[in-house]
Amino acid sequence: DGVPPEMYREFLQDINNELDRENRMIQELLSLARMDRAAARHGLAGVCLARAMPCIPFGMASLACGLSGMGFGPYMAGTLAGKLVPTLAYALLGEAALSLSWQEQSLLPAGIAVLAAAFLLLTRVRRKGGPSEE
Repeated sequence: DGVPPEMYREFLQDINNELDRENRMIQELLSLARMDRAAARHGLAGVCLARAMPCIPFGMASLACGLSGMGFGPYMAGTLAGKLVPTLAYALLGEAALSLSWQEQSLLPAGIAVLAAAFLLLTRVRRKGGPSEE
């Protein structure tokens, strides 16, 4: 034979590493296929949520929907429904803010700052594994 045992071990280790890599790729493809089926089945609700949440970039959500098996109808219906609710909420808040006195209007920036600080604090506590995680 004349082949050193280390070379056999290295060869078998390379084969093992390649099989592990291919297994990971197959698992990722299966995961993508499951997400694609879920998007096709529950696409309308997912698009509604993505459009209603201002923290999800519009373009990224559109790209994800386009790459999934979702039809055009559910995509458009979800976009319209998901954008309608926040638009109405912003309009109603704006109208309510205009009906306030100038003293009350001067407190709005402080109220917004307090809400933003509370949101940042809660997200920071959650990331650090604070009381909100159980």
